[in-house]
Amino acid sequence: MTSITIGDLAYTFLIKRQTSGLKSEMARLASELTTGQKADLGTSLAGDFGPFAGIERSLRAIAAYTTANSEAAGMLTASQLALENVQSIGRDLSTALLTASSSEDVVLIGATAEDARQKFSAVVSTLNTSMADRTLFGGAATDRPALATGEEML
Repeated sequence: MTSITIGDLAYTFLIKRQTSGLKSEMARLASELTTGQKADLGTSLAGDFGPFAGIERSLRAIAAYTTANSEAAGMLTASQLALENVQSIGRDLSTALLTASSSEDVVLIGATAEDARQKFSAVVSTLNTSMADRTLFGGAATDRPALATGEEML
C-alpha cells in the first residue's frame, strides 16, 4: 500500500482552510438558530419551491376569505338592523290598526290609514336599503332596489 504524504506547510494550509470553513459554518448555523430563518432558502429547499409556493397561495386564500367574511358580517349586521326596524314599525302600527278597526271615528280611521301608508313606505324603503352599492334584500339582483317604492305599490 502506498501512502501519500504532504509537507508541513501544506498540512498547515489544510488545517487553516478547514478551520475557516468550520467557523463560517458555525456562524451560519448560529445565525439560523437565533433568528429561526434559513440563511439560504434555495439550498435548504434543494430548489423545490413548490411547498413554499403552496404556503403563499394558502396565505392569499386566507386573506381573501377574511375579507369576504368581513363583508358578509357587515351585510348581515345591516340586514339585521333593517329587519329590526321593520319589526319595530310593524309593532307600532299593529296597535293603532287594532284600535282603528274597532272604532267608528272617521277621523281616527283616516289618520290611522295615512299613518299606515307612511309606515308602509318606510318599511319598503328599509327593505330597499343598500350597503357598498349592493341592495341588502335584492337577492341576485343587488344592483337595483329589491322592491318598487311604497307610493308605486299603493
